[in-house]
Amino acid sequence: MLTGSYRYFGTQPCAIQGPGGIYTFDPRVGVVQPITGLPNEVLGATPSTFIHGADFAVRVPHTNLIVANAWGDSTIGQQLPVYVLTLNGLQVVATQRYDAGIVGPGAWGAAGLPQAEVLADGRVLLAVDPTTFQAGEALANTMLAVLDPSKAPATSGALQPVPVTPLPSGNTNAMAVDIGRGVVWIGVFQQSQSTLYSVPFPSGGAATAVLTMPSALVTGLALEPSGSLLATSYDVSSGAAQLLRIDPSSATSVLFPQLNGMFYAECVCLEPATGDIYVVAGATCERRDVHRITPADPTTGTLAVVAAPLGGGWGVPSGLDINPTPEVYGQPSGSSLGVTWQVAPNAAGLPRIGNSGFALGLTSPTPPLFAAAQLGLTNSTQPIVLGLQLLVDPIVNLVLAPGSTMQVPLAIPYDSNLIGTEVLAQVLFFDSSVMLGATAGVQVTVLP
Repeated sequence: MLTGSYRYFGTQPCAIQGPGGIYTFDPRVGVVQPITGLPNEVLGATPSTFIHGADFAVRVPHTNLIVANAWGDSTIGQQLPVYVLTLNGLQVVATQRYDAGIVGPGAWGAAGLPQAEVLADGRVLLAVDPTTFQAGEALANTMLAVLDPSKAPATSGALQPVPVTPLPSGNTNAMAVDIGRGVVWIGVFQQSQSTLYSVPFPSGGAATAVLTMPSALVTGLALEPSGSLLATSYDVSSGAAQLLRIDPSSATSVLFPQLNGMFYAECVCLEPATGDIYVVAGATCERRDVHRITPADPTTGTLAVVAAPLGGGWGVPSGLDINPTPEVYGQPSGSSLGVTWQVAPNAAGLPRIGNSGFALGLTSPTPPLFAAAQLGLTNSTQPIVLGLQLLVDPIVNLVLAPGSTMQVPLAIPYDSNLIGTEVLAQVLFFDSSVMLGATAGVQVTVLP
């Protein structure tokens, strides 16, 4: 997992120790390590009277890139940056800075670019607080923007606003994207409440109010596979942490009591394979820990600390992103039968050493006539063959029993030498018209 953190210089309601920056940790081991070589603005090492550092840090799948912002009161009158960082291990070895716009003089209390999600094509969707930017800036008239890391800074299309009208009053502070339903959910806070809005995506358009959250300052949104949303917030008067499950279709919410007695829930993230919920919140006002709730149920879920700050603190962790395993990559090709990987959730759990029952699941609305899995350790370099895009350089081939659900068994022995091993898989199949098809690829990284 990654967390982006900002440095807090204030004393109200309490002082918080530690620098900003980006940190990485295994949520089942708990060892926190900082990403090194960060720009000073991301680290929060520039002059400030209140806050400075990273609101978010997200990984671009199947690359060594991280995208992070830098936000703080010292940027007023200057360009607000978004950085694309190239990593070698935990060390930043190259940076690209994208200027998002000049911060206006009235931006005190605005949220900047509070949350981001990486789209399937590698572009990054940014939540935008338009009150951050001075009049005339492109992002002063929207709540969403798309960053394309494949384009050089300041080139056409590198950073594009998504049209959103009308702009709700208040400060954008959270976002979740549902590509399948063509919508982005945006959390906006006012002085005494927060409101959840829906915006069509990718077309943009009208922001429609869905649900009001009284006496709450929304801080994070995450999408569940069912289409429901998880929202973190805290009480505007007491700082009491809140985690909600929201049903946008009925505009109703359910409170998770596991955070009762905690403070300042800052963000929320979902682990695809297990459905476990991760939130940042404090047992006391002056610290922030990462907590897991498993199962993701307000009645039966158990809360546990999975990562605590380093000895000197880690500022205020304000965003969480997970490097999931299994993870789908590439695109299906050939037949449109619709054989897809079922990895969120993955019925066989996580690929940990000793998981002898680990397997990859697939679903198909109509069973194929024939299906076989290709397993390998590297991506295929072959061009399209017989109308198919091959995504795995196969070492092993397994014939599968055709059905509306199928499994690729991958028993993992208890051998620490396997930790970090990456296995790739793709399924080739015939449909009823004997047309060839290929699924997207899936990558499995063996965990401790």
